[in-house]
Amino acid sequence: MPAGSYAPGDYLRAVSGAAGIPPQQVAILQGTASVLDGLTADLEVDAEEKGTGFAPIIGVNIAPNDKINIGLKYEFKTKMELTTTVNDGKGANGMFIQDSTVHGDMPAMFSAGIQYKVLPKLTASAGFHYYFDKSANYGKTLDSTGEQVGNEEVIDDNFFEIALVSNMPLQRSSW
Repeated sequence: MPAGSYAPGDYLRAVSGAAGIPPQQVAILQGTASVLDGLTADLEVDAEEKGTGFAPIIGVNIAPNDKINIGLKYEFKTKMELTTTVNDGKGANGMFIQDSTVHGDMPAMFSAGIQYKVLPKLTASAGFHYYFDKSANYGKTLDSTGEQVGNEEVIDDNFFEIALVSNMPLQRSSW
């Protein structure tokens, strides 16, 4: 397959022409390419979704000595209902509907971090973030009917992140 930039359908057609691909897989790739051609057609969009939400945030910082710093934070879930404005009739063939409302909640989040001063100029840090995605209403739909579904149908579990960082400032030297 020659190098270059491909539209999704063209890419699948090129892959289907590779040596050793079984005929039934070629048919699947060709059929999928045709479907993608229809989905990736040019659409004009000029739409905005606006809403307002309020979420309390509680945090605490603990520094038991000059080497250890601990931070804890909890952000409450923010319920938001967004109102859609379509400008100049450019709603991407019904993807955006004038004056419709969609849910766009922000999930609750818990964060914890710790920083330890290993040496005077070397610190090590660790962070943990937990997002309560399953309880937030994202306004997800599964098909073109636009019927919204609960998160249990589109999200398997809540999400978390872990980060580890060390930091040592660089010394400036003159030439």
